[in-house]
Amino acid sequence: MNYVPLDSDKDSQGRLRTVLSSEIEVASLALSAWVTHLLGDLKAADTAFRRAEALRHRIEDIRGRYLYSLPGIFHADHLRRTGHKAYARRVTEENLKISESSRHLHHVSQCHRVLGDLDAISRQHDQARWHYAEALRMARNISIQSALIGALLARGRWASHYVKDSNAALSDLTEALGQAISGGYRIYEADIRTGIAWVHLAEGDPSGARAEAERVRQMSAEMSYHWGQIEAVAVFDVLDRQG
Repeated sequence: MNYVPLDSDKDSQGRLRTVLSSEIEVASLALSAWVTHLLGDLKAADTAFRRAEALRHRIEDIRGRYLYSLPGIFHADHLRRTGHKAYARRVTEENLKISESSRHLHHVSQCHRVLGDLDAISRQHDQARWHYAEALRMARNISIQSALIGALLARGRWASHYVKDSNAALSDLTEALGQAISGGYRIYEADIRTGIAWVHLAEGDPSGARAEAERVRQMSAEMSYHWGQIEAVAVFDVLDRQG
C-alpha cells in the first residue's frame, strides 16, 4: 500500500473546495446575467456572461472555452437575442457535445431548441425542423416541464413566423400555454401569448391579437420583463398600421 501524507489529502481537499467555490460562482454569474438580460440591461448582462465565461476557462481549460449546461443555454439565448448568431452557435454546439457525453438529456433538448432557433433565423428550415423535433422528442421523455414548454414555444413560433402554418403553430402554442399555466411559468406564458397574438394576426383576427398583446403587456409590466413588453409593442404597431 502506498503511503499518502495527510498534507496531500489536505491539499487535495483545498483544491476541491476552490473548484467547487468557483463552479458556484460561474453558475451565480450566469444566473445573474440571465436575470439582467430578462430585465433588459443588455450591457450588464453581457459583462456578467463574459466574467462567467472567463472564470469557466480558468477552472477547466479543456472544456472551458464556453459556458455549458444551463449557463451555456442562458448565454446562447442572450447572444441570439443580441444578434451574435455565430457565437451563439459555437457555444451551443460545444454545449451539445458536453451534454450528450454527460447524458444530461434536459440540456441536450435545450441545445437542440437553440440550434433550431438559430437555423430558423438563417432560414435553414429543414435543419430547424429536425432540431425542434429532437428537442421535443427528448423533452417528452423526461420529467422537466420547462424543457417541453421551451421546445413547443420555439417550434410554434417558427411555424407561425417562418413556415406560415397557423394550425401547426396554434397546436404547439396551445399545448405550451397549458403547460406554462399549470406550472406557473409566467415568463414563458407571456412569450407564448405573444406567439398566439401573431397567429391571430396571420388569421385576420385583430381583436384576438389585441387581447393577447394587452395581456402580455400587463403581465410583462408586472414582472418587469423587458422582452415581453417589446414583443407586445411590436404586435400593437402592426395593429395600428392595419387601422
